Amino acid sequence: MKNNLRLILAERHMPVCRLAKEINVKPRRLYRITRWQCKRIKPKLLLKIMGYLEITASEFFGG
Repeated sequence: MKNNLRLILAERHMPVCRLAKEINVKPRRLYRITRWQCKRIKPKLLLKIMGYLEITASEFFGG
């Protein structure tokens, strides 16, 4: 599933590792999502990302 996490982070000049530290997950998990290698994102992780970045699901998935 395609997502816009990489673009959203680029707009905010925020490295993936800083987001990972803020939401308390390993950076490797987020790198997989930003590189589009993750076919399925765990719902709790998705909620953490969306909550911290204050974005909606439609913005995240580019809908």
